[in-house]
Amino acid sequence: AIPWGLEKVGGYDPAIPWGLEDWNFWLRSSVHNPIVRFVPEITFFYRHHQGTSMRKKMFALYLDQTKAMVRTNHVELYEPVQLLADHELIEQMHPDTAAALEGKMRKFPLQPMPYFWRS
Repeated sequence: AIPWGLEKVGGYDPAIPWGLEDWNFWLRSSVHNPIVRFVPEITFFYRHHQGTSMRKKMFALYLDQTKAMVRTNHVELYEPVQLLADHELIEQMHPDTAAALEGKMRKFPLQPMPYFWRS
C-alpha cells in the first residue's frame, strides 16, 4: 500500500534542483490537513555523508535560490512581497542552477515548474 501522503500528494517533486524535496512535500501535504504525530522510535534513516562536496556547495551557493523555488510552488502559503522577492532571486539564478534546471527539464519534461523558473 502507498502511504497516505505519497498517494494524496504525489510524493517528492523530482524537478527541484539542489534538494529540499522533503520540505516541498510537507508544504504540499499541509493543504490536506494531515494528522501529524510524534513517534518516539527511529522509523527511517536519513542518509547523510559528512562533508560531501555537493551538500557544502548547495548550502553555500544555492540554498536561497532553492528555498525561493519551493516557495513559488506554494503561492497560497506566502505573502505576495515574499513571492516577488523570490521571483527576483530566481531571475538572477546562478549558472549552475540554470544548468541543473535544464537537466531536470530533459529528465522530467512533464514537470511544469522548471520551465516556469527558467522563463
